[in-house]
Amino acid sequence: MPDTATWDVLDRRAIDDLVGDGGAERVLGALMSDTPSPEDRARQMAALAVAGDVSGLKAETHAFQTWAEKHGLKRLGNMLVELDRVLALPARGQAILQAQALTRMIERTLDDDIKAFKRAVTSG
Repeated sequence: MPDTATWDVLDRRAIDDLVGDGGAERVLGALMSDTPSPEDRARQMAALAVAGDVSGLKAETHAFQTWAEKHGLKRLGNMLVELDRVLALPARGQAILQAQALTRMIERTLDDDIKAFKRAVTSG
């Protein structure tokens, strides 16, 4: 059984469904071969936020959110929902500043989320 912190990060049912459909090895293999990798997506989103590219960041946010929900990465999904909300703010400058902070947080926490995901997949 995962620790409490893992429950905050992951949606165990989504992970169980993924593993049930393809097996742990296939799920981990798919994660390793994802293009772009989750880390590359996070870096790209941070770069878009720094550049102030709200429309590009919105598109990336939606795509990454779909990926995160499919993989049961609950904390990441919640941050992406918040990022989507921030990008809809009427004050563009405020939206960009908050988006920069959120994308930096996503970059910082993604590694831990992926490690928790891998542990959950292999623990069956």
